[in-house]
Amino acid sequence: MPTERPILKLHPSERVRRIPGAPDRRRRPRETVETQTTRFGGEFERLSRTLDDIEAGVDIAAEPNRIVPDRVLVLELKNSVQNFAREARRLGFAWMLEQGADGNDNVSDEEDLVDPAVAADPRLYALMPSREALQTLLRLWTAFTAQEPAPQGYGKWWQIFATLNVIRSWSAEDRIDQWTRTILQDQIRRNPTGAVRIEFDLWFREDPIVRLARMEAFQAKVAAADGRVLDRVLLEPIQYHAALVELPVRQALALIERAGPLATADEVMVVRPQSFSPHPPSERDPLEAVDRALLRSPTRALRSPRCSMAFRLKTTICCVIGSTSTQSTWRRPRPLLTGACMAPRWRRSSFTATSTAATRPARPNASCRARSRLSGERFAGTHPDR
Repeated sequence: MPTERPILKLHPSERVRRIPGAPDRRRRPRETVETQTTRFGGEFERLSRTLDDIEAGVDIAAEPNRIVPDRVLVLELKNSVQNFAREARRLGFAWMLEQGADGNDNVSDEEDLVDPAVAADPRLYALMPSREALQTLLRLWTAFTAQEPAPQGYGKWWQIFATLNVIRSWSAEDRIDQWTRTILQDQIRRNPTGAVRIEFDLWFREDPIVRLARMEAFQAKVAAADGRVLDRVLLEPIQYHAALVELPVRQALALIERAGPLATADEVMVVRPQSFSPHPPSERDPLEAVDRALLRSPTRALRSPRCSMAFRLKTTICCVIGSTSTQSTWRRPRPLLTGACMAPRWRRSSFTATSTAATRPARPNASCRARSRLSGERFAGTHPDR
């Protein structure tokens, strides 16, 4: 019998006593009813007057800071709320996005907290309101400030009101971050006379009729700014809607200053520089066609003879991880595609395949691939840094 590879006897490990866990009993930041009434009473009074103005037929579309129906409402809370999306839908809001209130999705370590006995997790929630949802929100706020008990099924909103830190509309500061401003400034400095191509990520709307109307309104604003829409991408499976726009330099400068109709357009979620694929169309991954087909029919694409076994395995693993993720930046499971794609920077629409405690993007996603399509296939150009 060969002895070069003797059988190793494995001894059972020593049994140890399981360390019992304990619930997190740290204090959650909350304010009293009197404090919240003093801080936000004026905001809710303005919201009530806005709804009255709408009923009276007053045109308030030119006031971008007012909270109105079909304009994204932002609630910044001192602490995260479990099942917030469900509570928002209960009032009639369309849940749009969630992120850390400081602009990133890092989960703070306990050592970073000012008071380790306090579990602080500030969150930003973006909602698309209807008139009925805002009216219901006002009624609940009135009951909360009157210190009445929460109606049956709305107890979470008393927690939301008690941890409310900011209530406002989605603004130009949310749409255009400092990174985008810096890149656009550099592009204009390199080519001060040429047109500037910019990507606009639009708020995805479930209703096709509403989506078409919002796109037409956005195109009208682009035309009024002497620009033109070069390309559009709509990927319903991942709820992604974007447009590639060419603007004159003066309008790009206005965007840098967070001014003008495009900076305050209610249809726009995020403004960013045009993205470029790292490879020209002729040199791309041969699985590109399969990758695109996966968006249309995952089963048919994976059965394609052009789809290698490694690609099937990698894609299947990613999709399984995505389907089991219960906490994404959008809280909606999104298919994760592989292939040649520039590594994305932080995106609000990125999906993450981590635990429910973290929401930081982990790898290129279908939205990033869609952005590569905007710049790489039909409108290939020279990278700004080359």
